[in-house]
Amino acid sequence: MCDALTYESFGKEFLSTYCVSCHAAGSLFGALDSLQGVVAAKSDARSRVSDMIMPPSLLTDTLPSDEERTKFLKWLDCGPK
Repeated sequence: MCDALTYESFGKEFLSTYCVSCHAAGSLFGALDSLQGVVAAKSDARSRVSDMIMPPSLLTDTLPSDEERTKFLKWLDCGPK
């Protein structure tokens, strides 16, 4: 599964849909709008998505499905590429 989950095939769209509105470059909350930003914040991003803290439901109408969360966590575990 790791070979199928790449930044281009999965990560970029997930981050764009659920994260970048608050976590863009220059944000006080950390930049998740690039692969380098994700690698730098991998541990924190993983724990917050796993614990369903992020994305916060108060700030968005669109939350990732359980399947999307699982894929995101798998992508991080594989070593984002």
